[in-house]
Amino acid sequence: MAFPDLPYGPHGPTFHSVLHPMIRVNHAGEDGAKRIYEGQLKALKNHGAYTIIEHMYHQELEHLRTFDDLMKHHNVRPTFLSPLWNRAAYALGWLSGKIGIETAMAITVAVEEVID
Repeated sequence: MAFPDLPYGPHGPTFHSVLHPMIRVNHAGEDGAKRIYEGQLKALKNHGAYTIIEHMYHQELEHLRTFDDLMKHHNVRPTFLSPLWNRAAYALGWLSGKIGIETAMAITVAVEEVID
């Protein structure tokens, strides 16, 4: 993977100084999306939209696996905010599901727009 528009070396960022934060941020986003969906699935376990959210959840698991592999391959540490992000994302998903399916879907749309 190359970033030809960035000056590498002594007068610019190194490859790792660019790549590591990119992987870390994307991993945090995928992990957060996974936790939001887990919260929604818990809150909406008896709702008709459960299977739709479950499908999206499984897609996020695939994306997260990709970034887990990239983190291992490039020796990237996760964000130190992971424990907080983990709990906050789950709470957001659960609360949005408890408020109602419209709120849960609005959160889902927002998450997908940010991740894409």
